[in-house]
Amino acid sequence: MENGIVIFYCGVALVALSLFFVVRKLRRRSRCSSYAVGILTEAAVVNGSFVRLTVQFTAEGRAMTLTEKRGAPLRLKKMVGKDVDVRYNPDNPEDFYVEQNPMERRAALICLCFGLAFLFGGAFIAGPRAYELPFGRQFLRLFWWLRYRVFS
Repeated sequence: MENGIVIFYCGVALVALSLFFVVRKLRRRSRCSSYAVGILTEAAVVNGSFVRLTVQFTAEGRAMTLTEKRGAPLRLKKMVGKDVDVRYNPDNPEDFYVEQNPMERRAALICLCFGLAFLFGGAFIAGPRAYELPFGRQFLRLFWWLRYRVFS
């Protein structure tokens, strides 16, 4: 019984993590709406597990060489000298980031799928005790409606 509640809360945490990934990406995209192709000129290792990227790109007709403030994954060190996608703020081109993580979308999707599976699995295992969960009654109604109307 209690295992179902633990699994349910793990599902809540995974769904929240996937929403964090999506909101972070949307906030970055809304702030940095312009796009350019740049050349990764340097990837300096910071703290042994991250790199600080230096990129050359043209923004609003000006050639710029800037260093990213945030750390990037160490695997990008291999891309020095290659073209990278750069998103920047048209009002302030120094506010930019390198589009470097297609895995972020996959991570959000994986967290969402496992989170939903844990939510439904936890509610199923908890059985009648699922009513004790926050929004348990509404969640169980949705669960049983999906189970009998959609999947049968």
